[in-house]
Formats: sequence, structure tokens, C-alpha cells
Amino acid sequence: MFHEKLPEIRYEGMNREEVGEREDVERIENLDFLKPQERMDLILTYLGEKPTSMIEIAYDSKKPFAELKEVLSKKEELEKILSATKLAFKILEKEETDENGFDRKVFQFLVGKDEKGVQELERALVERDDRKMKRLLGYPETSIKALFEGTILDEKMWWKSLSEKEREDLLQEGVLNFITFPLSKDHWQEELKIARQRQAKIKEKTPKLYLEIIKEKPKVAMSEEERKEHEKREIEAYLEEIRKEVERLVDKLGLPVEEGIKETVVMLNAFEIRTSASCEGHFQKKGEKVKYFDGEKITEEVLQEDKVRPPWVDIDSRISDIENWRKNEALKEKIRKQNNFFQKRMKNLLRLFYRERKVPFDQRLHLRPKGIYGAFRLENQGAKILEKEKKKEKLDQYRQEMIEFARFLKEIFPEFFYRRLEI
Repeated sequence: MFHEKLPEIRYEGMNREEVGEREDVERIENLDFLKPQERMDLILTYLGEKPTSMIEIAYDSKKPFAELKEVLSKKEELEKILSATKLAFKILEKEETDENGFDRKVFQFLVGKDEKGVQELERALVERDDRKMKRLLGYPETSIKALFEGTILDEKMWWKSLSEKEREDLLQEGVLNFITFPLSKDHWQEELKIARQRQAKIKEKTPKLYLEIIKEKPKVAMSEEERKEHEKREIEAYLEEIRKEVERLVDKLGLPVEEGIKETVVMLNAFEIRTSASCEGHFQKKGEKVKYFDGEKITEEVLQEDKVRPPWVDIDSRISDIENWRKNEALKEKIRKQNNFFQKRMKNLLRLFYRERKVPFDQRLHLRPKGIYGAFRLENQGAKILEKEKKKEKLDQYRQEMIEFARFLKEIFPEFFYRRLEI
């Protein structure tokens, strides 16, 4: 992908109005929790290049590490910046609980250069007037017409139909990264001109954001190998965020997630299966001093005999961390539903894992129920027997099975991440 070095915008020689505009654009530009195209949309709206924009900030409790307070902080920051730039806006709030007991809260920002645009966008949403809504969001009329007539351009076929020089020119130009509406079969050349106008405005007003937008090669222009590499980078970035969250976890003893089980914990949470505790498995010798949490308090003891602790991962709704949840019937019902969802998904993953994998029965992983609210433990079939037999070689096999399961989950995760695999 072509990269160009752009000059920094300097304030010397600017009048007060130009300085104010630059400061407002920088405020929007620095909203790093928004995607580059979302920031671009807001800046184009601010500059009068498109009538309105629509931004969503959402909290989804199905995401194991999602925090409502973080979402509210982003909402407040966006409110503050929009107010500072004098953009008109209205926030529509939607809240729902799905069939599996997970809460979703959405803050939908309707943003316009003036109040009239915001009101018209809200009316179009309420009346479900898709034509008007897309017009207000800056879609060209030809694109809107094609959407409703079924004459949208097949981007892959279109890209293949271009000559090599045409493709090279478009990539060099970078305009494809600034298309935020579908192209039509009959008018894509004119629609590209609109994208070019917006590209030029972003390049002029916010060079930093411009470079951020053009740094990625457009997906339509990627080869199969490039697409796979792009997906790989996206997935690794997502998993790295999960790993950072897992690194922060500590148990009742204040200890972090153990290395031998960490990747299993990471991958389960990536599959939206919320883990609550884990153990990599240990062979402990007679005379060792050990600490453990017995469910109510931390206990310390000296082992009177050798002890084997097989590896395991506990899965439970995060609602169970709320104090006095047992006194709230609504919370108890949500916990049951969420844990039932986790259990179904886990069973499907284990079914896939063992579809062709052949190991001794006692080594296979299974789910053991814990309590009456649907929590459960992922462990080896022979875990309880191993605690009695205390065979170190078996412990090593059981640990390895957890590791292999984590590897399998990572292998199939791209299909789940890109919604090509229903689990």
C-alpha cells in the first residue's frame, strides 16, 4: 500500500476561525476509542461535507471482560467533545436482555451540523425510512437507488474486471479506503468522485487521521494470502487484548493465572465462555505447606501425604461475583441462563475437539456440575481417580490434554471470530 508523508498543519498565519476549526478537528481526531472511519464521519459532518453521522457505543455483558463503567466513560468523553465542537447531537439509549440472560446497552449518537439534521435523522429512524436515513448519512443518490433496486456493484467482480493499471492507480490514490457507502453498477465512477472529495478534505484538515486510514490495503484488493495475513493480524490483536485482561486476574490468594493453564483460560474467554477460577495441576509432596481457599476463608496446612491436583477451569456467570445475589430471584435466573449458554457452547467445542481425536477415556475432558445454578468445571474424566492414585505421569498427560484443547480452540477461532462457525 502506498504511504505518503504529509506536512504537519501549523497554526502560523491562521485566523481565529481557522484555529478554532483546527482545534475542533483535533478533538475529534483524538477520540481513539472510535474507529478511524467513525472519526472521519464526524469530521466530515463537522466540516459540512455530509449532513449527519451516527455513532454507537455499546456494552455487551456476553463479552467476559466488558465493563459498563468503561462504556459510560467513553459515552461521557464523546458527549464532551461533541459539545466542545458545537456539533448538534442526541443520544438514543436502548437496553435489552437476550434469551441467554446477557444484558446489552447501546448509546446511539445522532450527530449533525445543526439541530435540524439531528431531528430529521431521528425521525427517519423512528419511521424506518431507510432512504432518508442513508441520504442524511451522506450516501450518494445513485448508491441509495441501487440499494433499493438490487443493482449494487459486486466489489470482487468489479475489481477483477479492472485493468492492472486501473487497479494500481486506485491503490496508489488510496480512495478505496474512503468509500463508506456501497457502489452502484451504473454510477460507480461518479460515486468514486464523491469519495475523492472526502478523501481530499480529510487529507487537508487532518493529515494524522488520513495516514491512519490509508495504511491498510482495502480488502477488495487483497489476494487470498493477504486476506489471511490481515485476518491473522486482527485475531492476534484481539487475543492479545484478552491476554492482557487474563494477566490482571488474581485468585482469592492474590495469585495470578498459572502459566500452564493460562492459554486455555484465554481461549475460553475469547469464545465468550467466562472463566471464574483455574489450576494448572500440581504434584505436591508430603510436608509441603500449602494455602487454599475453602469457599469461605483462606486455609493453610502442612500436607501429611503426597497430593495430586489435576488441572481444571471453573466456568460461572460473572453475576455470581455480586454480593447477596442469592437474595435476588431475577439475578439467579440470569445466572442459570448464562451458565446454560456457557455449557451448551462448551459441549459443542468438546464435541468438535474429540470428533477425530483419540485418547484414553480418563484423559478426555468433560464438564462436572458445580452447585444448583449451572456453574461447572472443565476437567479430565479421571480427575477424581487421579487424586487417589497420585500418578505423576497421569498428571502430565492430563495437563497436556488441556494444552491441546487450547491449541485446538486457537486453531478454529478465526472461523468463530468472523462468524463463519456457529457454536
